[in-house]
Amino acid sequence: SAGGLKLTSATKHKVGDLLMLNCKLGDDFKLEEKVRVRNTDHKGYVGTEFVSPKRETIEFLEKLLTEKQ
Repeated sequence: SAGGLKLTSATKHKVGDLLMLNCKLGDDFKLEEKVRVRNTDHKGYVGTEFVSPKRETIEFLEKLLTEKQ
């Protein structure tokens, strides 16, 4: 969703941990955001929510989600 991301991680994280995400999505969009861990599971999945996301991030994710439907 535009409010957060589901990630996989080899590192164990706790609910409430703050992480910095840095990655490139596609050819043109670079994501650099702080996220808070909201939930984890034993398979390495980590549910996160954005902490004060940039407008550009929200717009990019909303457009990506709309195009996928």
